[in-house]
Amino acid sequence: YTALLIFRSKQLRSPAEFESYLSREAAFLFNNLMLVGIAFAVFWGTIFPVLSEAVRGVKITVGPPFFNRVNGPLALGLVFLMGIGPLIAWRRTTTSNLVRSFAAPVVIGVATGIVAAAAGLRQWYVLTAFSLAAFVLGTVLVEFRRGVNARRHMVAEPRAKALVNLVAKNNRRYGGYIIHVGVIVAFVGIVGSSFFRTEVKKSVHAGDSFTIGSYTLRFQGLDETDTPHLESATARVQVLGADGREITVMSPAKLFFKRPQQPATKVAIRSTPASDLYVVLAGIDDSGQTATFEVFLTPLVFWLWAGGLMMVLGTVIVMWPNVRERAAIATALSRSSTGAPELADAAPGGD
Repeated sequence: YTALLIFRSKQLRSPAEFESYLSREAAFLFNNLMLVGIAFAVFWGTIFPVLSEAVRGVKITVGPPFFNRVNGPLALGLVFLMGIGPLIAWRRTTTSNLVRSFAAPVVIGVATGIVAAAAGLRQWYVLTAFSLAAFVLGTVLVEFRRGVNARRHMVAEPRAKALVNLVAKNNRRYGGYIIHVGVIVAFVGIVGSSFFRTEVKKSVHAGDSFTIGSYTLRFQGLDETDTPHLESATARVQVLGADGREITVMSPAKLFFKRPQQPATKVAIRSTPASDLYVVLAGIDDSGQTATFEVFLTPLVFWLWAGGLMMVLGTVIVMWPNVRERAAIATALSRSSTGAPELADAAPGGD
């Protein structure tokens, strides 16, 4: 297959050429190249252990650092192109159009980077990711604002009604923008949960406390049960906020199923839009008075799921028939329903 592609490359070459690299066609091309690069990096990292074992007799595994180092910059490029695509013109874009279209989104992105740096963020990847995310959200806001203003100029409607009608009549375009927003929200969740994850492992006696982030966790004791089928030890962990007030009581547990003989761990989870708190009961001493906990504080996980739901919503909007399509479907159905009796009446005469 690859040989055929190479041999027939001249016949497969498109007669059309780019008029300018500052065009939407070029943005789509670079976007596809980024996706191909990510796919190749994943493929190479997956197949490399097999190749190394076949060639050198030693299996060399490729871990997450390789994928993060290669795919991280490519992901930033994809996000950047996602912001450029909606605003750049087809065929050719002039300098004046670039300045007029991207002035507001660039200001939003730069301001976000400055605020993040002032808040104490120093990782270049995080600063770049948050700035690009704000830039893309700015481009989407600019597009919605333009569409709403244009519709209100043609039809005197309130902003909310104009927004709903705009999306209903141009669902392909604006549903795609909602998908873009979902991707950005999920991207922010991935960056936050990857770079700001905190882990603490602590052995404490009943009544002792330890901290993770802004939370204070106090081990209150164990509740043990023993049934013919299950042994369990459940820890009571009081979670206190920065002000010392109780937020909740979490109950991680160690389980042992007797038939079949199998241990299990029950993880206690508290999820909020800001962060997820995971408490794992890692071990218990023989006296039952000391327990070892592994606690994980992972920010912005909620937004990863929220972004996924927004992508689903945007997909539904894109797939939903718009006003013109519903009218065409209704016309076709009415023609088919009125044409059926005529065929039925014509059948006896044909005999």
